Amino acid sequence: TSCSIALSTGLDIKQYPTPNSGPTRRFLRVKEGKPSVRINKDLHANLKKRGMKFAHVNIATLPGHYADAEVLMEKAALDVFAVTESRLDCTLLDSKICPSGHTCYRKDRNRNGGGCAVFVRSKWPSKRRSDLESNCLEIVCVEICPEKAKNTIFAVMYRPPSMNQEKFILGLEQEFLAKLDDEMVKDLIIMGDFNADVIALKPCKHTRKLMQMTRLHGLSQLSHRAIMAGYRCCLIFLAWLLIRIVLRSLKPNCGFDKTSCSIAVSTGLDIKQYPTRNSGLTRSFLREALSHETTNTGVKEGKPSVRINKDLHANLKKREMTFAHVNIATLPGHYADAEVLKEKAALDVFVVTESRLDCTLLDSKICPSGYTCYRKDRNRNGGGCAVFVRSKWPSKRRSDLESGCLEIVCVEICPEKAKNTIFAVMYKPPSMNQEKFILGLEQEFLAKLDDEMVKDLIIMGDFNADVIALKPCKYTRKLMQTTRLHGLSQFVKEPTRVTEFTSTAIDLVFVNNTHRIVSHGVQEFGASDHSVTFVVKKAGVCKAPLEIRD
Repeated sequence: TSCSIALSTGLDIKQYPTPNSGPTRRFLRVKEGKPSVRINKDLHANLKKRGMKFAHVNIATLPGHYADAEVLMEKAALDVFAVTESRLDCTLLDSKICPSGHTCYRKDRNRNGGGCAVFVRSKWPSKRRSDLESNCLEIVCVEICPEKAKNTIFAVMYRPPSMNQEKFILGLEQEFLAKLDDEMVKDLIIMGDFNADVIALKPCKHTRKLMQMTRLHGLSQLSHRAIMAGYRCCLIFLAWLLIRIVLRSLKPNCGFDKTSCSIAVSTGLDIKQYPTRNSGLTRSFLREALSHETTNTGVKEGKPSVRINKDLHANLKKREMTFAHVNIATLPGHYADAEVLKEKAALDVFVVTESRLDCTLLDSKICPSGYTCYRKDRNRNGGGCAVFVRSKWPSKRRSDLESGCLEIVCVEICPEKAKNTIFAVMYKPPSMNQEKFILGLEQEFLAKLDDEMVKDLIIMGDFNADVIALKPCKYTRKLMQTTRLHGLSQFVKEPTRVTEFTSTAIDLVFVNNTHRIVSHGVQEFGASDHSVTFVVKKAGVCKAPLEIRD
């Protein structure tokens, strides 16, 4: 699943794995001289199956590198290829720069600099979206209309280094992003050269403002590697659903056999860790339990039993935090199962909804040693939330962010040498008025987070909103729209509650900084009809307790 294309331009772009991509796919490499191509014979067939491939490069004059661009488009099977600094003018017709089998959309400045161009393979129906473009920005916007799939709005833009930064930010927000509010049901991809270094140790004000503004419009930025020796960074923004480059013809375990584990608990939990964008083989925190020796805590009738990789606990403690949530449908009745899960799966933060607690049950009766408990009770008949934070992570209750009209518990975790994390768990009962919940969520909780967006934010809970339904209800659509407008991305894409007649994804996970997430997933939990949702994020180094020796 890899290829390499040698160009005479000196361009060096590498494609790194994304959450569902599988093994690393390097698709460009540099070599001086005439354009030459070394390409895996299976790549072209795989890419054509069910995915669309988008690519962008600042080409610094298209006429001078037309041959290289044509080789790239054809041999790497690119469906959409965008260039910035095309340096074209009206004297060059589309027929001179557009390869056969492609449709060209362009915005020219002059032969000295600037300009954008987009080449879309003709098999994908497409049209120019001039209504979304702006005169104050160098931008080309195209809508791709595939059959039997959502439309995709694709935009490429270029910000010259000499352009006023505040003017660019203002134009981007008011002249482009504001027009997309009615287009969020479609897939959206924005690529380009923004001249904003997102990997700098101390990003400038322009970069911080750009990232903050795009997050507020529900966009996630995926480029975290240096391009052109760190001088320019091309940003790739993506909203709600990713354009999936699906390589399902690969073997199911290809590339994962050294970075997966299985935890089997008597409650039915089975969590598997797959490599994600920044994990790699050397940074995986779990190993395959099926091919390693396991230890058994001992099985006795009526008591939980555990089979777990003996190295798992130590690996989880390194530099990551593991969060897990489950609708447990009465914590007192499943306390033993929850305690086994927390300890043996080395969970740093474990949360439950429908805890069904009241004031007669003290924290000491439900909180295991080594954890701090935060809870909001309703009664023994239903409702309630509880959060258990491992004591090694300093934490505090954020009652100022909670709301009287929502069942919510909000905690701030304050690790050393890392960003603080605001973690919230909430429960929406099926009987609660949906409009009232959305209004309370937006005005009583999300509005308070505007000053907290510099911190990592994770929200988990049972929202009773089926996000994988073929026709989501009005409440679900409104929930997703509201969270996207506040810069949150939702990770759960598979069922979390399965009954004899239904299969729904109602236990959701929202985060603001997707690049901080190492892993996420859903696994069954035998003690409840709801599955466990989990997410693993980067964290600081825990300070080990002092040890006094003779």
